[in-house]
Parts: sequence; C-alpha cells; structure tokens
Amino acid sequence: MAQYITPLTTYQEINETRNVRDVGPKILYYDPDAAPLITMMNALKRRRAVKSTHCEWYEKDRLARWAVNQDYTAANAGSVTVNVADGTKFVAGDCFIVPPIKGTYAIGEMIRVVSVSTNALTVSRNVGGSGLQVIVASQPLRIIGPMFEEYSSFPSQKRAIPTRKETYLQIVRTPTQFSNTAIATNTYGTAGRSDRDLAHIEDMVEHKQKMNSVLIWGQASQSLQGGPTSYPIRSTMGLIETITTNVTDVSGTLTYKKFVAWSRTLFRYGNKKRKLGVFAPIIVEAIQAWGVSHLMVTPRETKFGMQILEVQTPHGTIDVVRDWMLENDPNDAYGWGNIGIGLDMAELTFLYLNNNGINRDTKVYRDVIQNGADGKSDEILTEFGYKVQREKHHGILANVTDYMA
Repeated sequence: MAQYITPLTTYQEINETRNVRDVGPKILYYDPDAAPLITMMNALKRRRAVKSTHCEWYEKDRLARWAVNQDYTAANAGSVTVNVADGTKFVAGDCFIVPPIKGTYAIGEMIRVVSVSTNALTVSRNVGGSGLQVIVASQPLRIIGPMFEEYSSFPSQKRAIPTRKETYLQIVRTPTQFSNTAIATNTYGTAGRSDRDLAHIEDMVEHKQKMNSVLIWGQASQSLQGGPTSYPIRSTMGLIETITTNVTDVSGTLTYKKFVAWSRTLFRYGNKKRKLGVFAPIIVEAIQAWGVSHLMVTPRETKFGMQILEVQTPHGTIDVVRDWMLENDPNDAYGWGNIGIGLDMAELTFLYLNNNGINRDTKVYRDVIQNGADGKSDEILTEFGYKVQREKHHGILANVTDYMA
C-alpha cells in the first residue's frame, strides 16, 4: 500500500478523485434557442396539416406595367415599328410612354399600338403631341391604359397566366441511443432527470434549429429513386431560393437612406402595415444606432422567448428579430452574416403530413428499435415543408458589410 511522506494537499485528493465537487444542477448549452423563424411561425399559428408530400398552388400576378424595347427606334414619325422583348404584354389599342432617364423630368412620348405580330408592334407615334423621342435599345416602356375609337370592333383580351408553384415535404430525424445501464445510472448535471430525458430536450432544440436552417436555405426537390437505398427523397423550399424580385444589394455600407429605400420595396406588395424582419446581427446594430436620430425604434417586451424591436419606417412597421444563423464562417470570409430577410408572415406556412390517422408533426418517438439490444433507441422526427407564397411580398437586404450611424 502506497504511503504519503509529504504534507497532504488537495493534489492528493484530486489525484485520488476523492474530493467533493460543486457540480451545477444543469448542463448549460450555447444558443439554447436560435430558431426565431420557427418560433414565430408556431406562435402566429402559421401551420397547416396536409395529406400529400407534394403540395402545389397557383399564383397570378397583375398585368405587366413595364416592357422592354429591343432595337433602336428613331425619333421619326415614319418609324412605326417597335420591336419589344415580349409582345404578349401588348394588344391592339394599348398605349405606352417612353419614360425619361431617372433624375430628369419629361412628359414622355405617348405611343399607341395599332397591331401586334409576335414581338413587333406597329404603332402610331407622338399621340397627344408631346414630341417624338429616340427609343434606344433596352429602353423600358411604361404601359398605360388603352384607347379605342368610337364604334370600334371588340378588342383582344389580355390576361395574366397563372403560374404553378410547388414544394415538397422533407423528413428530418434526430436520433439518440442509450444503454439501459446508462439510463439507470445517476449522473451529475441532470437536475433530477435522467440523461435520456435531458437528451430529448437538447435534441429538440437541435431539431428545431435544423428546421430553421431548412427554411432559410432549403431548395425544393424530389427524386423518386434518389435516396441512398433508391427510395424517394425530398427537400422543401426555402426563403433565399424563393425570394428573387425584391433583393437590394447594398454592396458595402448600409445607410439609413438605403434601409428606407429597401423598406419601400418590401411594403410594395402584400401587408402594407407590418412585416417581420429576420436580420443578421450587423443589421440589428445599424437599426439600434439609427434609433438615436432617425428611426422610431421601440423595444417590445420579450415575446415567444425573443426580444423583438418594433421599427417604424415611412412605409410600414418592421418587427425586427436577430437570427444568429445568419452568420459568416469562422474566418469571416464566406457566409450569410451580411443579409436580412423581410417577410410577410401571411404568405408563409409550415406544412406537416397528417393523414389516415398518422400525424408526422414533430414528435419524440421512444424505443423505436426493438431488436433485443440492452438499450433504447429514440428519435425526434418531422415530415414537414414550407409554403412560401407570392415572393414579391417578401424581400432580401444583401451584402451589408458596415453601417453608417
């Protein structure tokens, strides 16, 4: 038996693992709730059960108000053919204006369409007498109301074509396994619960974060034999994939003026009063800085476990939430730490499969493998999808590398 011949210190106690330790009752985790989009969708009841893994709907835009000229057209009354990029935007009787360059003022030449042949318009120039103008290649043309003569024949109709949209339900699984011995063993840091139960709590947060990530970066796809074992595999649609129209590229320093200009595009369609802004931290910093002198920024009470800033812009109110998932890589060279996403929550729905008595909404399944092993195999599983409707109702603020206070 070994003996000590030196003074007894804590070295011996610790080396023998006999010292009584002060161990906290809980295991503390980083980012305990970093899935604000999922939290908001649940809180606002933007959820719906569906009966199929393939969900479709149709969207229809208003008739086009802008067209594009293809070729140079002289300022000459005899130049009566205007070639456009898409002749389906016009019918006989339509009038359009040749607009001035941004930052200048002019009435603009009004032109009436006499007939349409594919993308070639036969026109009547200088209607109203404001003057002939050169129509350059790639010149935008503003379509205005038609004009018809008395007792004219019945006009051709012009109607927008519905566009089919689709998304799929994606399966996300978060597994955990324990031996029965581990389940039966008392451990530190459990606050009176078993490690198995605590694993479910921890895994639920991870599972929620996975679903939040899918909402941001998901891309809709389906392959009926594309899985690892040749079974069907699907992915659902995400925000960055879907939002393409209202994207403002700051390309550097975000100013208050640029932010307000972006809010103008964000509130152009859909809910004109209130939208949700899910922003990278740098944009939240900018908003807080502007709150001193520009924006009306009101910290709302913590709701749904998140601090929400209510921001008043000239065009509507934005409820601002910081999402730490919008971040760059550890070297700050790549990533999404410089964007913000504006959302019309009325056009965003969480879908989950629920049919024939089987509900595939998020749930903890316990002891799913019963193969005689001396342990338990549990998992959290969700078969879900996102329906992002009318993408013009949303917007993205991109490439914010700094801000001006």
